[in-house]
Amino acid sequence: HPPCHGALGRCIINSSTQKDGGFIAHTATVETTQSGRTIPYIAKYAQVCDFAHVMGDSHILNHARIYGNSWVYQDHNVLGKPTIRGYAQIYGNAQIYGYAVVSGRAKVFGNAQIYHTAKVFDNAQIYGNAIISQFARISGNTQVYDNTWISGTVTVSDSAHVFESVLIYGTTSIRGNARISGNNVISSGNYGL
Repeated sequence: HPPCHGALGRCIINSSTQKDGGFIAHTATVETTQSGRTIPYIAKYAQVCDFAHVMGDSHILNHARIYGNSWVYQDHNVLGKPTIRGYAQIYGNAQIYGYAVVSGRAKVFGNAQIYHTAKVFDNAQIYGNAIISQFARISGNTQVYDNTWISGTVTVSDSAHVFESVLIYGTTSIRGNARISGNNVISSGNYGL
């Protein structure tokens, strides 16, 4: 399969290793040195497509794909085969890996981790040391903060807020304007319907 769905572009040289890097579409932006080598590390099989931006000390590793108008910057790591698309923005030391998907206008901040096959989309915002894993789906205008861990077949959607060291796992749905906070452990059920 041609990279970036056959878009025009080039394979790059990484400035940190002086070795071949991934594919950058002609329309994408990757921060470079004066010699034209990239500052972020883009692995050999990684792709930066469409109008995506990759800046700073970011590491785009393995077979990761960055699409749309996504922004990845600072010390961010993308590894495995995740997909970042739409207008998604990844900040700070956040890590996206496995087969995770971050899309729409979702934002991931701080030391948050999104992995396995988790999906964060729409206008969802993930902050702090939050961990989103397994088959979790975070969508709508949801905000997840602090040391929260969401794992399993969990759905958090609409305008729900989850914060302050909450553990949510199993088969759980949190919807509407639900507010879950303060060292709670939730393993199943429907909240805020």
